[in-house]
Amino acid sequence: MKFSKIVITGLLVVLFFTDFKEAPVYYQNSLIEVYFSNKLDIADLAEIKADLAEKGFKLNYDYLKFGDNGKLTAIKYYVKAEKFGGGDESYNLNNELGFIINTSPNRKYDIIVGTKDQIQKKE
Repeated sequence: MKFSKIVITGLLVVLFFTDFKEAPVYYQNSLIEVYFSNKLDIADLAEIKADLAEKGFKLNYDYLKFGDNGKLTAIKYYVKAEKFGGGDESYNLNNELGFIINTSPNRKYDIIVGTKDQIQKKE
């Protein structure tokens, strides 16, 4: 009985001093930009995914197609953070496709997806 009181007391102390709210993550540059083009290969895509994972974002490639030269020709993706997400797809990567994630504390948007031209018009 004494052991269980010690365990319960310890758990209550841990719960009392633990802050369960996740602190917002702000980066020195508050915009994280990712663009996919027909110049990327599988290693580039793996590096992009790993870099975003380090920053707390999950990137899923739902569809990838590569040309004979090993370069990306088509993509369907979805990027997700805790409270927002977005995705897009293209079967012609002559125009860059991607997203911008805004991590600024005073932001007017969280994520913008689309072609590079579309995104720059929305900013």
